[in-house]
Amino acid sequence: MNFMAQTHRIKRCLAGAGCTLALMLSTGCGLTEVVVVVDGPEVIVRNATSLQMQVLDVGNNSIFDETQSVAALGTNAFPVTLSLTPGGADDVGFTVLVRMTDAMGEIRSARTTTFQSGRSVRLDIPLFPACRGVMCSGSTGETCTSSGGCGSATVDSAGLADWTGSP
Repeated sequence: MNFMAQTHRIKRCLAGAGCTLALMLSTGCGLTEVVVVVDGPEVIVRNATSLQMQVLDVGNNSIFDETQSVAALGTNAFPVTLSLTPGGADDVGFTVLVRMTDAMGEIRSARTTTFQSGRSVRLDIPLFPACRGVMCSGSTGETCTSSGGCGSATVDSAGLADWTGSP
């Protein structure tokens, strides 16, 4: 199943040691999840040609990496959601790296956070126009900010809003 299917949602489980991903059913690992929401202004998402989403564990090992063509999906491709659930301890940390490409280049964004036991939370990863061509190091804790500079990618999951969407 690809993460940009008709529903634009996939549920993945982050396992404990080794952090491998396993496809989960909708009943998944219970209530503990982080729903990643990737979106941007119409001028950005309208011209997107591909979107890469990568999930790294706390050791910066890639545990999910998928690139999809966006052009065939049209403007209804966004927002794209990726549902992550822990496969072991609920407090496991991870980083989500996003790279959107269009005819003018690419925009990268990243977020690092942890799960909140018993909560389903929303983690927004915006695609900022000012970030076109900006290369911050998401794997070392940086992301591109709305002004086009590099800043911390770390988000305290305790402050994230509850996920109220549907698959």
